Amino acid sequence: TWGFASNSKMDAKGRQNEAVDVCVRVRPLIRGEEKTVWIADESTGLIYSDQGGKGIVPQAFEFAGVEGPKARTMAIYERRCKRVVLSCLEGINGTIFTYGQTASGKTHTMVGTPESPGLLPCALRDIFRRAQDQSDRCTYQFWISYVEIYNEAVNDLLCPNGDNLRLQDDARFGTTVVGAKIQQVWNFEQATILLRFGEDNRRYRDTQANERSSRSHALFRLMVEATGCIDLPTRSASGRFFSSLNFVDLAGSERLAELSPRGETSSETRHINRSLFVLTNVIKKLAEGKRHIPYRDSKLTRLLSSALGGNSRTLVIATVAPAQKDFAQTLSTLRFAVRARAVKNHVEPPTPAERDTGPSEELSRVLEQLKRSESNLETLRHENDELKSEIARATRTSFLELGTIDTRRLTLGEEKPAAVSDGCLLQGVKDAILQQVLSSARGKENRGDDEDLKRALAILGDCERQYRCELAELQNKCINTVQAQLGDKLTLKKFLEPLKEIQVKNERFLESNRRTSCLLYTSDAADDLLCVDLGGRRIIKKK
Repeated sequence: TWGFASNSKMDAKGRQNEAVDVCVRVRPLIRGEEKTVWIADESTGLIYSDQGGKGIVPQAFEFAGVEGPKARTMAIYERRCKRVVLSCLEGINGTIFTYGQTASGKTHTMVGTPESPGLLPCALRDIFRRAQDQSDRCTYQFWISYVEIYNEAVNDLLCPNGDNLRLQDDARFGTTVVGAKIQQVWNFEQATILLRFGEDNRRYRDTQANERSSRSHALFRLMVEATGCIDLPTRSASGRFFSSLNFVDLAGSERLAELSPRGETSSETRHINRSLFVLTNVIKKLAEGKRHIPYRDSKLTRLLSSALGGNSRTLVIATVAPAQKDFAQTLSTLRFAVRARAVKNHVEPPTPAERDTGPSEELSRVLEQLKRSESNLETLRHENDELKSEIARATRTSFLELGTIDTRRLTLGEEKPAAVSDGCLLQGVKDAILQQVLSSARGKENRGDDEDLKRALAILGDCERQYRCELAELQNKCINTVQAQLGDKLTLKKFLEPLKEIQVKNERFLESNRRTSCLLYTSDAADDLLCVDLGGRRIIKKK
């Protein structure tokens, strides 16, 4: 059964505020390194340096988890990662990511080798074993996606042609990659095949610091759907929930002055360092409790937004190099780890409101906007009927003389409403035309001049076309939103009914507007007949 750690507290909304877990792993010395200046004491959780570097005094840090050079990856998984990993089978999102300088052992820790599997293969093995053990209590389905962020472009590692993909927010799985391949898997062997396939497509390069240095950030995501669950405290009312487990292998920070990369490698290094700087800034602001967090400053932090301050259990594994030449880089990594453990996530199990009921908030907002538009159309229809009555009374007035209409008063430039849907735009133009016709009749001046009237009616026609365009945009927005949020055709038909009714009413209104006309007689014998179409379509003058 799932449970919260001792570093979690309940907030006012019933969520568990759980701090990000941090583990520091010190790798062994490698070829070319002779002196160790960082010492890891696993029993006390201390990592310290016995000397400074470049004027820096000796340093010491204490963490809940410290793993020395002799620690095996599988043992680290059992001690540090297993709780986060298995929580996804009970509806709790989880994220594990490795952070450190280049050649500090991040990819070795995350992916590993056939002889020494990394955290990711160990997690996949445990998840499928546990799912099989719980098959009598819950039915699980699994999907996998694998993407990389290379030079600030998101590429699909499971589909080599999927380059420069965009991100969007998903109600079930957080920020997702649009267009990335999502492959369903049924067992551990299929999952590891996809992992190896993605690793073959990931960008690696031989650098001065490492013979096989990763040049991109990689995100391996396992999405879980559980149905028919019983006896699980976190299940939704219908026994169905979604969760995701993310494994993030970050590219290593590098110093251009030390590595002296050239050409394409130099560009890669700048992009890597920039995204890691944004990540550090996000961690810093979260640790300080700032209200605005700049997740969107990079695609890496946007993908990690749920893992940093969101609804997820998160483990950061900081990998460091103990050698003298890496003193400054190791110190920077340890300071990052200190800030990361101050970040609080809002961990909560799935609820029926989140997973199992109704349309999304965005769809509800669009439907509410449609209802308001329908109400505005009814108002326009009523105002149009009143205008017909006023025009009919005006045409019965004897010896009306059509005067000049001041079109400058109809430009609408000063008082144009923010949206046509408020029902005021067309009515304002019609009222202005009617007022000018009546005032011209009382003045009995400028007989027979109808050029200004034509211009005024043209303005009215433009307003009508603008209204129709804006309504069409609203209809398209609703259709796109419904299609994106609802895959079921029957549910889609249900939510499009209000749109069809609005379209019918709009057509009726426009048809009524075209038929509305004003017959103005300029003499007793009705020698001259002027037919004015209020839709702005035609003006016919008969002798």
